[in-house]
Amino acid sequence: MKTLHSYFSKIGKKGGQISSPAKREAARRNIMKRWHGVVKKGGISRSCLIDGDWYIGKGRNGHVGRWDSRSGCFWLVAMNTWTDPRTFPEGGERSFRLKQESHVEEQGSFTPLKKIDV
Repeated sequence: MKTLHSYFSKIGKKGGQISSPAKREAARRNIMKRWHGVVKKGGISRSCLIDGDWYIGKGRNGHVGRWDSRSGCFWLVAMNTWTDPRTFPEGGERSFRLKQESHVEEQGSFTPLKKIDV
């Protein structure tokens, strides 16, 4: 009994640290479930996207993204507000970052819905 417990304890610790295709697929499905519900059809297909154009869509980090065909992803500007316990409930410092998201057809988290004419 003690040997069996130590064996499962050992593989359990290893299992949490090692990446696998099953874990990646589970994480992808969890993201799609959390941010999109059911993956909706009707977005703009990857083959119809134009390099450098901006698109309104549904994404994990934002709803406006610029298509970069060279790297095969959308670039989004994400804003985070960091709360400071000393000044709570007032907002804290804000940071803006570029975030990268793949097209939903490639198991990504951005679904482009409409091209923005700039």
